[in-house]
Amino acid sequence: MRSSDGIFQLIKSLTRQEKSYFKKFAGAFISEEGNNYLLLFDEIASQIRNNNYDEQKIKNGNYSGKFIKNCE
Repeated sequence: MRSSDGIFQLIKSLTRQEKSYFKKFAGAFISEEGNNYLLLFDEIASQIRNNNYDEQKIKNGNYSGKFIKNCE
């Protein structure tokens, strides 16, 4: 396991109910600017379904605001 794929492994280990809870919880804190955390979560979850982790695709995602600075 690469050190950068820890979040991938974490999301992969979540049950369907845990993923649903996270999305509901994170959705409660979404501002008008966007939902970067949910976009990131959905991107990683889609990679889990494909069983293919691609960190570069995640970094090139469509995120907004201060979130972009933290990804670099």
